[in-house]
Amino acid sequence: MKKAAFLVAIICMMTMHSCKKNNNPVVNVNAALKAAFNYMPGTYWIYKDSISGRVDSFFVTRQYDITGIGASVTIEYVFIYISEYDEDSTSSFDTVGWLLTCTSNEIDLNFVTKKDFAGSINYAPLIDYPFLDPLESDGYTEGNEDSAEVSILSDYTVNGRNFSNVGVVNEHVNHPPFLNYGLYTTNDWFYICPEAGIIKMRLNHPQDSLNRVWELQKWHIVK
Repeated sequence: MKKAAFLVAIICMMTMHSCKKNNNPVVNVNAALKAAFNYMPGTYWIYKDSISGRVDSFFVTRQYDITGIGASVTIEYVFIYISEYDEDSTSSFDTVGWLLTCTSNEIDLNFVTKKDFAGSINYAPLIDYPFLDPLESDGYTEGNEDSAEVSILSDYTVNGRNFSNVGVVNEHVNHPPFLNYGLYTTNDWFYICPEAGIIKMRLNHPQDSLNRVWELQKWHIVK
């Protein structure tokens, strides 16, 4: 898979300060992608796990729009940091935090699990926007360790609410061993739409006994 989004962030910030102005061609974030998914602090989503009934809140804590200067091209990156909050204080968080990255016409997702097999999960790219069906395979496979299935739904209903133009991504990944543990497998689903972002997600990590089906209940978008 491509480099983790948080590593790209570090590289970009370093190149911003270390490189002088140049005449490289500029690759900006796709205007439609930026209009739909450039979330600012104040944005939040409330999900309910249809398996356990547990309610979790996710809220944007930081947003950075920066430019990384490379050897031959200048690239705009939008980094959106999201924190998870468990409304049931007796339960533990499933993740440490989330990072949504927008670059060109690509949306990447990085999150760190907070279970026994703690480690970083990276989907880069998660999906392109405007949605492509079928999605180009570049970046999804490396040694047959990673495969993704993408489909586009004209309509999809979550919690009695109908959403239009929904991109559905099913990621099957065999991650490298974390610390002293063995191979870590995931089978995750993400339902994404420009109106509200991720409207449904399923995290299925067998080695961690992590099995959530989060469905969107309420949200507030700030752009």
